[in-house]
Amino acid sequence: MPVYEYKALNEKGKKVSGIITAEGPTSARLKLSRDRIFPIEIREVRQTKKDTIIDSLTSRFAGLGRVNPAEVSASIRQLSTLIYSGLPLVDCLGALIEQTEQKQLKKIFIQIREKVVEGESLSKAMAEHPSVFSPIFVNMVRAAETGGALDLILKRLADFLEQRLKLKKKITSAMTYPIFMVMVSTVILVFLMSFVMPKVVGIFRGMELALPLSTRALIWITDMLRDYWL
Repeated sequence: MPVYEYKALNEKGKKVSGIITAEGPTSARLKLSRDRIFPIEIREVRQTKKDTIIDSLTSRFAGLGRVNPAEVSASIRQLSTLIYSGLPLVDCLGALIEQTEQKQLKKIFIQIREKVVEGESLSKAMAEHPSVFSPIFVNMVRAAETGGALDLILKRLADFLEQRLKLKKKITSAMTYPIFMVMVSTVILVFLMSFVMPKVVGIFRGMELALPLSTRALIWITDMLRDYWL
């Protein structure tokens, strides 16, 4: 759904601005009017040509266009704090949108806020973004809405996301050195089999001796790498 930036006057005559999602400019004006906000200027937020090219390229590779999980965790924690303070959910989402800097995540929260304004539950609005909110996450939020403990569950979900990120970083750090060593070992092995071993094999063949099976297997592998390396 398109995203629009607007400049408007509220019912007290003060200038306000913000972002709204709607099917078109007319629909955006209608939504604002229902909230007693009278738009002066509405402009669709369009992607630049550069952004479009990047999106088209990254969409071909899995995971490259995903939202940063650390940003999601921080946003969920902020939302939990705002709800705990007693503000209405729509106002909490509005404040969260203003604090969110990442464009893709901000757009997602704008769409969630619009769905909540239209009467949908928070869990149902989040379920429309499975790349950011997993089914387990959505079900936990749905249970929290039913039990009236949304702020507590969101805080625990933020803790869970942060712990998972820390574990992922530990695994990545632990695997970095072994992977590096395997790569170096592979390069050395290929160099030995491609450049050093052919010279050694020539010496063995010139001696015309009965070679053990392991040596003959090594010679065969060397010949294979030399003749069929492509």
